[in-house]
Amino acid sequence: MTKWFDTNYHYMVPEFHKDQTFTLSSRKPIEEYEEAKSLGCQTRPVLVGPVTFLKLGKSADPAFDPLLLLDRLLPVYVDVLRELTLRGAEWV
Repeated sequence: MTKWFDTNYHYMVPEFHKDQTFTLSSRKPIEEYEEAKSLGCQTRPVLVGPVTFLKLGKSADPAFDPLLLLDRLLPVYVDVLRELTLRGAEWV
């Protein structure tokens, strides 16, 4: 865990390696959007962007740049954004 920028909030630091693959491990943003919508609230889902996600992570190999994983990560973001769009999200 490390501090979220200069706040007292902490987050679990993602650890990356050169053979990293990505899959959607939680549908929480989609489920929470659906819950709010069912209660009559049109919300605007907020996600950390893929570049920010990779930059906030770390690698055991200091010579490895996590940004090299961007092409592998983007399809997961596309899937999440597609699901949110299909459920009526107008803005993310």
